[in-house]
Amino acid sequence: MPSHKLARKGRQIDMVPARIEVREFEMAGLESSVMSFRCVCSPGTYVRSLAHDLGRHLGCGAHLTSLRRTLSGEFDIDRAVPLDQVSASDLTSIELLLGSWPRIDVSGGDERKVVHGNQIPAEGGPGFARIFNKKGEFIAVAAVENGWVLPKLVLTSTNSD
Repeated sequence: MPSHKLARKGRQIDMVPARIEVREFEMAGLESSVMSFRCVCSPGTYVRSLAHDLGRHLGCGAHLTSLRRTLSGEFDIDRAVPLDQVSASDLTSIELLLGSWPRIDVSGGDERKVVHGNQIPAEGGPGFARIFNKKGEFIAVAAVENGWVLPKLVLTSTNSD
């Protein structure tokens, strides 16, 4: 289903068409001229644009008065904690957050290159990867492209040599 993404040009914001997937769309209520709905859609979907497109298609116009995200990836609203009540036990480690990404273990010269933001040779396909040193410390997030591991976010500036 086409929707729109925002493209900023100076002060003007243009609506650029984008292909999205709406897996579920369920009307949850209708009171006066206000409809509430539940939607399961592909990442990157602008739900406000989706409502606008729906209203335009129906010929009546539409906009959101509120928006509540109840699921993003594997994280759902049931695991949410009010900001003023967050404790260390509520935090999820970055290793777990990115656990589906391939792991690359480095040591010696390759570790030194990575912590300085330099590329190292890659094995495996393209995409994002996690880089760990010989101590098992998560030291960088990298992109794997064209046979190279390119550090994008270095999490440490010391090495384990």
